Amino acid sequence: MNNTGDMRCSVAMCPNAAHSHGMCVAHLPRMGRPQQQPSEYPSYMEHAPNLSLGRVPESYSHGNNNQQAQCGTPTSTHSGSDNSDGHGNDSKLRRERNRIAARKSRQRKLDKINHLENEKGRLEDHRNKLLNEIRQLESRMEGSVATTKKVLTDAEYEALQLARTRIIEDVHAMYNAAMIEETMKYFREDSIVSGPQNSVHLRGKDAIVLDYLCTECLFKNFQITHTRIDCGGPRSQHFRVYWVFTGTIKDTGECMNKEFLDLFRNVIDREVSIDGVSNYSFSGDKIVYIHRTADQAKFLSNLVRMSKSSH
Repeated sequence: MNNTGDMRCSVAMCPNAAHSHGMCVAHLPRMGRPQQQPSEYPSYMEHAPNLSLGRVPESYSHGNNNQQAQCGTPTSTHSGSDNSDGHGNDSKLRRERNRIAARKSRQRKLDKINHLENEKGRLEDHRNKLLNEIRQLESRMEGSVATTKKVLTDAEYEALQLARTRIIEDVHAMYNAAMIEETMKYFREDSIVSGPQNSVHLRGKDAIVLDYLCTECLFKNFQITHTRIDCGGPRSQHFRVYWVFTGTIKDTGECMNKEFLDLFRNVIDREVSIDGVSNYSFSGDKIVYIHRTADQAKFLSNLVRMSKSSH
């Protein structure tokens, strides 16, 4: 009855012999398939070429790709993290260096400002001290003039003004003749002499001598010529003397301005002319204050012109 050995598998196009239920071993339902080793199914692989196994490698490849991606992610993450940390450290170092440089720059500016403020304060103190000395001298002169007013008539005061004018002429004549020490008799003990070529600290009866020595260091063959003498009034103790100084430049002296020193060196042994004004203040028949001012702009212009012509 059971001629299974002569029957074919009922599955279309399957040449295998039927085994059970009209189907070959390859097409039996899974739940009814006997547990056999893979080696017992040679016909399944040989006679079913239309069954595709491409999905298994694809799935396996996809799994491998996922696994590689998953395995690769921490590596790339760590690498990126390391680069980010290195870049962050460099940025921190740059910021720190910039902060240090900015702090040093601010400190230098503050130090310079403090130095300038200290220097300004020192100069202001010195100026105030000089102004106080001038006020004291003026108050003394006013007291002397007030006393003189009480005892001198107009004619006597006119004679005093003429005597003061002669004193001014004598001082300049002795200055030109290099007999400067003889002028000390015309100065009071606390006299002050100042000018563009010397410090205002020249005080005392010998102040005019020190002033002369300063001039002699800078010039040779010099002369002072008066162009006009003005008095502040018939009873004024102040005189204004206009003069022209001529001389030959002998030395540059001391100067903080390098450009001016270079200019002065270019005109050494050249004769120059300087216009200026001297203010005299008297107490009785004694000189208590001389202050000279020169037309420095005109003098500098002449120096520049002579320097250009010498090249």
